[in-house]
Amino acid sequence: MSGIAIAPDGSVWFGLLRHHAIGRLRGGQMKIFQLPRPDARPYTLAADKAGNIWYADISGYVGMLKADAARR
Repeated sequence: MSGIAIAPDGSVWFGLLRHHAIGRLRGGQMKIFQLPRPDARPYTLAADKAGNIWYADISGYVGMLKADAARR
């Protein structure tokens, strides 16, 4: 696990380096979101005011999980 961010709705987001995914903990439930790049290794996360989840992986790539996908 790497990087932790708190979204405006209070959910906790974290990177899953070895799984090429980011995870969300909300209301005692954990959900995994696979990232579109098979070599993604999310290291740092941030949430913006709209609820989008931004991540930077260790290769320098910056990506975003849109708020509508993050709300599922």
